[in-house]
Amino acid sequence: MDELHPFLYQGGFACVALLTSLCIAVSIVHNKGGVAALLSWKLLRMIGVRAYNIYLWHWPVFCLSQPWVDVPLDGMALFALRIAIIAVLTEISFRWIDTPIRTGWLTK
Repeated sequence: MDELHPFLYQGGFACVALLTSLCIAVSIVHNKGGVAALLSWKLLRMIGVRAYNIYLWHWPVFCLSQPWVDVPLDGMALFALRIAIIAVLTEISFRWIDTPIRTGWLTK
């Protein structure tokens, strides 16, 4: 489904929001259940901790890597390259900017 599909604007986004809320509610109420176990996977926790950095980096990476304009790729190869670049930039900014600031480096 692409970003212009009518279903998205006729309740699709609302369905995603409701399902997300349901997952959060189930994981809180049944904190030893399957949803909580899924959300506690190390990879998902790492993504959650770095979510803001991912949010900050995804747009510039996607804008500066247009298929056949900026990079000689498209499809899944381009998507994999973008994800790899976002992951590297996210980790760099998380480790060398966010973490030092959170641990009080600015006040020292």
